Amino acid sequence: MSKKTTTSRKSRRRVFVPYGYRQTVTLHGSEVTVRSSLEAEVLQNLVEANADFKYERDVLFWVSSHKYTPDFTIKTRSGCVIYVETKGWMRSQDRTKMLKVKEHNPDADIRFVFERSTTKLRKNSKTTYAMWAERHGFQYADLVVPREWLEE
Repeated sequence: MSKKTTTSRKSRRRVFVPYGYRQTVTLHGSEVTVRSSLEAEVLQNLVEANADFKYERDVLFWVSSHKYTPDFTIKTRSGCVIYVETKGWMRSQDRTKMLKVKEHNPDADIRFVFERSTTKLRKNSKTTYAMWAERHGFQYADLVVPREWLEE
């Protein structure tokens, strides 16, 4: 894990703080900490759309000892459940994990909200996040959960 170093004013000693984005928002009367600015934007979008959703509540298992917690569990108007994963940067390990999760949970409707679906998988790759999602049967959108997903 990357770490960010900060210096305490009083003691002038170095204190290690885990590096990474964290933002606390109020959701349904309680405080929730999101892990990315994209998650914060999607959460705000879902609140404004009066969507029936939970943040990091459900767990899907893949292989025997691995588990995956989707960012958002959304109940659509028809009562179906969709799992939404927000991704600004999608590493190779993330792609492999999502394929395994889908393989072991074939009835789970897993979708992505990308920060930018035209981002290439790697520096010299011709394949974008959108192309990868389409190839593997995942629905996706950019920046927000589309209203159509909520009204299914």
